[in-house]
Parts: sequence; structure tokens; C-alpha cells
Amino acid sequence: MPLIDEAEPLAELLRAAREGRRPVVPEWGSADGSVPPPYPQAPVERPREEPAATLAVDEVLRRRTSVNRFAAEPLARDVLDQVRRSGLAAERRQWPYEIHGDVGITVAVAAYRVDGLVPGLHLYEASGNGGPRLTVDDADWLRLLRVKYADAPALLLVCGDLDAACAVHGPAGYAHVLTRCGHAGYAALLSAVSLGLAAAPFGFTVPWPRAVRGLCGDRNRHHLFTVALGARG
Repeated sequence: MPLIDEAEPLAELLRAAREGRRPVVPEWGSADGSVPPPYPQAPVERPREEPAATLAVDEVLRRRTSVNRFAAEPLARDVLDQVRRSGLAAERRQWPYEIHGDVGITVAVAAYRVDGLVPGLHLYEASGNGGPRLTVDDADWLRLLRVKYADAPALLLVCGDLDAACAVHGPAGYAHVLTRCGHAGYAALLSAVSLGLAAAPFGFTVPWPRAVRGLCGDRNRHHLFTVALGARG
């Protein structure tokens, strides 16, 4: 088996970054060059592409500061939807289902001050496209979220399916789904900052009420990452 110079992958990454393209990586798979999926995978609906960010990457990173005070002004629903879908799209580009499996990554929204969206917990289809399929008004739990995180116009609640992750990745499933939830959450945060919003990430979670978890159907989804969104206070 031929050895690969350990510097070559890094060199390709640097070339790709300079040229503004995706890096070219060697294919894996069978001897004939095909790349079979590790298990059967049904077709999945892909999140639609979003408009380009309004800020350059270096400016987004410069403004990437954690915020714990948000203005009282409401958040526009179309901006919220764009940020939510951007997080999902980034996660699915980095972790294609055909290779890494569907571990139920989705983003719910706890809305408090969002134009065009009633206050409550909004659950979406896994694809992230379209409007909320279900809205839950659990006032006590929503109040608890604001106390634990921030009094923001909206909270993005990134969720993953622990059963699916462990079925595909074994003992590494929990760490795997945490990584993918974090990827979606931070991508949403950067999207929000690029659009002029303030945002704050939270790695700790608040358990979902049994009634809310029951609405996830047959998937064992858990809330694993949170991003607070709004205008800086």
C-alpha cells in the first residue's frame, strides 16, 4: 500500500483556501474506485441555498463576540429562517448523509419576539425547509429557557437523535452527534453575525418536557446545543 506524504493533505487545503475552492481529497472505497455508502440510505431533501452573507469572512470573525444582553426590538422571521437554514445546510455539506448517516439533526426555535411568528416552541421538518410543522406553547418551560440562556428574541435549539447516532457509530455515537450539533449551531451563529445580528452559543442544555419530546415522533431527539439571537442590547 503506497504511503502518502503527511504534508500533502495540508498543502492541498492551503492551495484550496488561496484559490477559493473546495479541497480535492482522495476517494475511498472499493478497488474499482467506487464509493459505496456504509449502509442503505433513503434519499433526503436538501436545505435550499441561501443568499450570500452581507459581510466578509474576516469581518464576521472580528465581530464574533458572545452577547448576553439583547435589545427589545423583535427579530424578523425571514432573517431567523435564513439563519436556521444556513446552520442546517452547513452541517449537511460537511457531514453528507450518504457517508455519515442521518442522525436527526434539526433546529427548533423558541420564539419570544419574532415578527410573524407566535411566541412558543416551533418544531420543523428535518429538512429545515418550509414553515414550522408544529407549535407548542409551554409557558413555564419557555420561561425557564430565558432564565437559563438569555432574554433574546429567539433561541435556536439544535437537536440530534442519540439512538440513530449510536446505531450508526456505536460507542462514538454520542460524541459524533454532539459534534454535528455544534457544527450546525456555530454555522448558524456565523450566519447571524454576517447579517448584522448578535448571537451567543451555549453548550449546556435544558431537558425537554416529556410532552415536548413526545412530539418528535419515533425519533429519540435531544436538545444538545443552543444559540441566542437578536440585536445587541
